[in-house]
Amino acid sequence: MVEHVNVGVYTLKEGDTPRSVAEDVYSDGNLYTVLTKNNLESNWEPSEKIKVPNKKGRRTVVQDRESIKTLLQRMYPHDPPHIYYKKFYTWNGGVQVEDLVGSQVYVPER
Repeated sequence: MVEHVNVGVYTLKEGDTPRSVAEDVYSDGNLYTVLTKNNLESNWEPSEKIKVPNKKGRRTVVQDRESIKTLLQRMYPHDPPHIYYKKFYTWNGGVQVEDLVGSQVYVPER
């Protein structure tokens, strides 16, 4: 099942800061306060998942033997999957899709 949502989940990578993540997800580093207010308990450590409010997208659980292409086609059936590849890796910690089987993933709308 693919769920339409208005709150994203971003997986932190090495070196991420509230300002750098805000730049990445909102294209405006000054919106870092939105992230810090919504993640008061966060330590901002790599592989930690943080909430990103006001970010429309879709989430689903990765199925066994699902490739990145089939996953993205399932999430966005009316768009070519290649336009979401970078977003998938950016939002899901740069992890390969086969390592996420059974995990919930999020991909923002374009």
